[in-house]
Amino acid sequence: MTTLEDRVTALEEEVGKMRDQRPEAEETRAIADFAQKSSTAAHATFDEVYKRLGAYHREVSGQFQRVNNALSLHMYRFGEVDNTLADHTDRLVRIETTQEEQAERLGRIEQVQKEHSERFDGLDERIDRVEGSQKAGNQMLQKILETLSERGDRA
Repeated sequence: MTTLEDRVTALEEEVGKMRDQRPEAEETRAIADFAQKSSTAAHATFDEVYKRLGAYHREVSGQFQRVNNALSLHMYRFGEVDNTLADHTDRLVRIETTQEEQAERLGRIEQVQKEHSERFDGLDERIDRVEGSQKAGNQMLQKILETLSERGDRA
């Protein structure tokens, strides 16, 4: 069974042969770079792997910390929005209650206006009767005055 180092060495040899055949080809350079990285990775020690893993862990932890900070900020802002919404809901309930009270008052005012209108209609009838009586009284007084003046002229 071949080891990883044997496979990497064989790959490096193949890449070298390919470079000799076509040194200008980009694919050849890319394969050679990949082989070099693979070779370096194959020869890496546990300390180097541990360092890389630690760096990766720190990077991921930093990203999680930034996400956590952003989440905390958004949760705080959502709390503020929720409090504001609750305040507005309370105000809306008070406004609706006030509107209901005002509607009841308006109903009572309309009822009083209706009653007053009926009373005023009755007063108009009374005024018409009084005016009629006053005209009749004035006519009667006029006749009395005419009669008195005719008698005064005869006397």
